[in-house]
Amino acid sequence: MSSTKPNQMHNKTGNVVIPKKRIEILLKLADKGHLESKKELETINDLDTVFVLGNYYKDCKNENKDCKKCYEKFELESIRWYEKASEISIKENGKPNCCALLEIGKCHESKKKYKTAIKYFRKASDLGCNVGQYILGSFYESGVAGSVDYKEAYKLYLKSAYKNNCCALYSLGKFHEYGIEVTKSNDIAFMYYSLSFSHNCALSQYALGKFYENGTIVCKNIDKAIELYELSAEQGYSNAQCTLGKLIF
Repeated sequence: MSSTKPNQMHNKTGNVVIPKKRIEILLKLADKGHLESKKELETINDLDTVFVLGNYYKDCKNENKDCKKCYEKFELESIRWYEKASEISIKENGKPNCCALLEIGKCHESKKKYKTAIKYFRKASDLGCNVGQYILGSFYESGVAGSVDYKEAYKLYLKSAYKNNCCALYSLGKFHEYGIEVTKSNDIAFMYYSLSFSHNCALSQYALGKFYENGTIVCKNIDKAIELYELSAEQGYSNAQCTLGKLIF
């Protein structure tokens, strides 16, 4: 006799899957303190669904920033579901879930618990996650979790950039433009900025704009600079907006 409840199914690995509409109802009831709904949610052990539940509580957290008690409650719930997702991934795939590790790290980072955050970002980085590699590199560059280590930051940016992470590509450009632990080279900087630009990075759009405005290794071209600043400004980058204002007005 099957132990599956009427509103439950099982996936190929035998994990409990509850239909989306049913989950939405359960979440609403659980948020109101309905114990049976909470218990049914706890039976879910399908990786994708568990991760979605983590996202649900992350969204609830972001929607309740003005209520400290609510914010903290939803944050703890999101972390709990992300941790569960990572545990399920270990059982099924022999390794943690990178996306879940990143989300947990970001939660701790937002609370300025940098030493705890860096542990999760490092785990994600070690699994080859380009976002984790970039964030970890930015931690070493800023020294937010300890001492500044530009060499380690550069190594991590390189790893991330190999997977076309636009932020890492921009950071490599910056390191070469200003000679941070590497030989200063506007040519190499321009190359990395251009690669990042192809991924619509606002920072690289701005950086390339400066090259054209100043005529650095390219022919000075104010119109081209304005075009690049406009692209960056449209994405909300304040430096581009200010520079654009000065050039136009």
